[in-house]
Amino acid sequence: FEESNISTNDINAFYNEFDPDRNITLRGDFEGILNDFTFKNTFIESWGIRILGDFTFKNLLDEENDFLIVASNHTFYANHRELKRLMPRVLSDLPDEIRFFGDFKLMGNTSLTSKILDTESTLVSPLGLIDANVVLTGIDDFDNASYEGNIKLKKFDLGRLAKSASLGKITSDLEFDGSGFSQENVDTGVTGIITSFKFEDYEYKNITVSGNLKNPIFDGELHINDPNLKMVFRG
Repeated sequence: FEESNISTNDINAFYNEFDPDRNITLRGDFEGILNDFTFKNTFIESWGIRILGDFTFKNLLDEENDFLIVASNHTFYANHRELKRLMPRVLSDLPDEIRFFGDFKLMGNTSLTSKILDTESTLVSPLGLIDANVVLTGIDDFDNASYEGNIKLKKFDLGRLAKSASLGKITSDLEFDGSGFSQENVDTGVTGIITSFKFEDYEYKNITVSGNLKNPIFDGELHINDPNLKMVFRG
């Protein structure tokens, strides 16, 4: 495709999940059939969403087999509002917390089915920077999805995301293995290092954590080696 424009009304004739009457600008190298194709050197733009990278799509029109989307060297520019507007039914359960990420950029490599998200990516947003190497399973029931992997945060505004004035920015390198995202159902093991974490206007440093978070009580060990606080917590 050279610089082209397509209406979501035309796409909905094959895959009726897009917001109608919406214009999409695209260019790239297309090869294959509608149910199994690649789209390389991709540029797609629609309102507040922009997508670049190399993509493989399988079984998008197959009602019996699960779809697969593989995105290589991708860059996504998007926000919560425009994602839900683009595909209102498919993305209807998108967590409201994504709103706090504002206009974000996601760069890396990702594969997606209706149940599994596997990504090694960097997310840049007004909240801060996240490096994620994570596999999420059961995303068709997102609140109860399970996850495993590593997440690095750099000056990430945890307080804004959690709607808590007591919490501030955090820089950390943590391993996760668990399930659930709400206070009621979270059950996850976590190990790693918190380089800095602001709480009640003081920035604590050099924290090592190992334990389990559930309902949402922490059971494990917390070692703090801050210049103003030396402490080992077991609980």
